[in-house]
Amino acid sequence: MKKVALSILILFGFLQTIAQENTFIQGANSFKTDSKKEYGFFVGLHSGAGYASKGDLEKDLKKNTTFGDKFFIRGLGSHWGASLSGVLATKVIVGASFNRFAFDASESEKGQSKIKTQTIGGHIGYLIYNKNNYLIYPFLGYQAGSAKMNLTNYSNVDITYGDNVTIERISAKELESKSGLAELGASMRYCFNDKGLLMIGIDLGGFFNVGSKDWSGGGVTVSQVSKPSLAGAYLRFSLGFGLFTTKL
Repeated sequence: MKKVALSILILFGFLQTIAQENTFIQGANSFKTDSKKEYGFFVGLHSGAGYASKGDLEKDLKKNTTFGDKFFIRGLGSHWGASLSGVLATKVIVGASFNRFAFDASESEKGQSKIKTQTIGGHIGYLIYNKNNYLIYPFLGYQAGSAKMNLTNYSNVDITYGDNVTIERISAKELESKSGLAELGASMRYCFNDKGLLMIGIDLGGFFNVGSKDWSGGGVTVSQVSKPSLAGAYLRFSLGFGLFTTKL
C-alpha cells in the first residue's frame, strides 16, 4: 500500500507542475490558452504497476493440504494494455481499453501461486481541463474478462486445492475464472500539437470486483474455496497519438 500512496503523491505533484506551467503559458500565448479540443480521438499503449488484494485466496492457499501456513500473497504486479478514446463537444470522453495484469509469484517452500488477468471494457469521463494542449479528466469504467491462476507443487507429495482439485508432486495446474471489475480514476494527456498527433499521458486508477465465477480447471469447478475477488490501484503511463478539431 505504501507504493500506491507514493504513486498518488507523484500524480498530485505532476498535476501541480502542470498547473504552474499553464499559468506561464496563459501569459505568453493567449491563443493556446483559449483553444479547446472540440471533437476527435486518441489511441495509445500504456504500461505501469499496480497493487491488489485478492480476497480470501491467501486463506484458502494457507491450508495444510495446500501450501501451508507459511504461504503469503504478494500484491504487486505489472500492468499493460491499449486504449481508444474520443472527445465529444469539448467535455465528454468515451472509450474502450484492453488490459492485462501479471502479479508477482506468491509462494512457500511447498509451492507457488501466480495470477494473471485479462480484461476488455469501456469508460466514460468528463473533461475538467481542456486547454493548452492538455486534457485532464476523471473517469468511470467497467472491465470484463478472465483470471488465470497457476498452482505449482514443489513438494514430493500431492497437494489439494479445495476439496476436489489435486496438484501432483513436482507439477502444476492452471485454474480459470470469469469476472467483472468496476474502475474509477483520473487521467491526463498532453498533446505536442494543438491538433493532436503525438501524445503522452498518465493514469491513476482503482478497481474492485463486482462479480465472478468459481475457479475451475479441466472441466471441474473447485469446491470449498472462495470465489476470486480483486481490488486495488494502479499507476500507468501512456504513449500514443490523436487527431482533433479545435475551437476558441
